[in-house]
Amino acid sequence: MKMIDQRKYATAMFGCLFLAGFCWAALSSTSFGQVEAELRRADGQSDDPYEVPVTEDILELQLFIGRLSSIQPQDLEEYEEHLLKLPIALNTVANRIMELDPDPASPAYTQAEFLTFVAAVLGVRQASHDERVALVDRVAARLTDHPRLADDAGLAEQLAESLAALGEEELARSAYTTFGSRLQDSITPDIATLGKRMLGTVRRMDLMGTRLEFRGQTLDGQPFDPATLQGKVVLVDFWATWCGPCVREIPRLADLHQLYKSDGFEIVAVSLDADRIRVEEFIENEEVPWICLFQDGTGWDHPMAVYYGIKALPTTMLLDQEGNVIAFDVRAEDLAEKLPEVLGIARKESTVAPAVDGSEPSADDSDR
Repeated sequence: MKMIDQRKYATAMFGCLFLAGFCWAALSSTSFGQVEAELRRADGQSDDPYEVPVTEDILELQLFIGRLSSIQPQDLEEYEEHLLKLPIALNTVANRIMELDPDPASPAYTQAEFLTFVAAVLGVRQASHDERVALVDRVAARLTDHPRLADDAGLAEQLAESLAALGEEELARSAYTTFGSRLQDSITPDIATLGKRMLGTVRRMDLMGTRLEFRGQTLDGQPFDPATLQGKVVLVDFWATWCGPCVREIPRLADLHQLYKSDGFEIVAVSLDADRIRVEEFIENEEVPWICLFQDGTGWDHPMAVYYGIKALPTTMLLDQEGNVIAFDVRAEDLAEKLPEVLGIARKESTVAPAVDGSEPSADDSDR
């Protein structure tokens, strides 16, 4: 039985909800505020926020989609209900709009057709394996250069992430490969980078037990020489100064680095910040002692981040003395347990308390 990674699945679904919520902005010059005011004066609206209005007014149906996108579940039960009912409502209203405006070239039809794909991705948890395979093929067929490719590319990424979170590893790998191969040569730089990052995700999925390839420069602008790590156990830490959980881990990591450095332990940080000065000041002020890789003007698009499909922070990998990846998502507490085992020595007790668990970013995350 396939295991569902609830955290990753929720992250992927929030991406789909974002797409569903903002994809109607350019549909019409008519003020949705005016339409909203008119509808508020109308009688007979259903108390069920997911019930599609019985109307032939496309603007009213579009406004209903806007109301769907504004629904904010308050707890897990409401969130689960939202993920169950939203795809059905979106698919129903989108198909009704296409029936009312059957011109494939019209803005209303085009956007409604896209929403049918959003609905299908949102409902992928309830789909059978064969239905998921068919959806991958349908989404892949849309990934050619056209004015709305950015929306389609974002949806493709969410679908692949959802499949991975649902335990469909082989199908997710196939989706990432197919989507990435089609997008990497796009004439739009951001879309091409997304395609390369998708292919990088497959590369990362296959990393366990193989050598990690280092790319980029050190913070002082010099080429990084991986040979300096030969024979050492290495923690590779993708991080940023604006990432709250990353920053909270540093005191404990610094203590472990000091405890085990003489035994052959090293840390290589890969900064996904956009501002070099900010990173330099942070490292100086916090007295971070390990190597930091940084590439000007890249941020999330640092060569290593793209090459290995890094999309969340912190992301960590632990390498053995041969440079092979032996663990992913190693936090400081995990590292305190693993290091003695990998180094073949007795455990040394850290005097620094574990970081408080949490996933929120630090106050200033503008560099993202």
